[in-house]
Amino acid sequence: MERITVKCGPNAISLEDVDKFDVINADMTLQVYDSGNVVKYQPNTSVLITAEGTTQTSLLVLAYDAPSRIHEHSAACARNTLVAIVGSFAICLTPDLQTVLWQRRCDIASCLGIYALPGEQELIVHGELTITKLTVDGEIVWQTAGRDTFTGPFSLTSTAAFATDFYGTRYMIGLPEGNIIVMPPDK
Repeated sequence: MERITVKCGPNAISLEDVDKFDVINADMTLQVYDSGNVVKYQPNTSVLITAEGTTQTSLLVLAYDAPSRIHEHSAACARNTLVAIVGSFAICLTPDLQTVLWQRRCDIASCLGIYALPGEQELIVHGELTITKLTVDGEIVWQTAGRDTFTGPFSLTSTAAFATDFYGTRYMIGLPEGNIIVMPPDK
């Protein structure tokens, strides 16, 4: 299982994948109510988030829509809050994990990475189908999509995001407005 650690406020916060089988078979009952009906909850993604500061606190975050795995871009610290991607959502927590400040669906498929922009006032979410710019308060500033899934290389500069789709088409996305430009192929 993958595990990363992010320094956020006074805490070192670790995120690690938890085996779906262990979550479903744990000594607990998970119930989700959908339109008044109880449905069986079978998460595709299970992430254990642990804050190690003056006290240790853990939070299990489950997503049942799109799967994701923990890697170096699964969380970012912005304005003294932890923002993590789980499934198709970004979730913002206080560094002590006591409060969920907001959650936002950023892609209809999986979120692949989250990045705090300089100044920690805005975030970029690299989704499978969309690139999303969020305020640190969780408001969507813009979203943009390419011709196919953004499953290739992804990078950021201070002014643009660069993404590559499944077919190798490269895109430059201007960070202020989300304008997308298809880049010429490498020769």
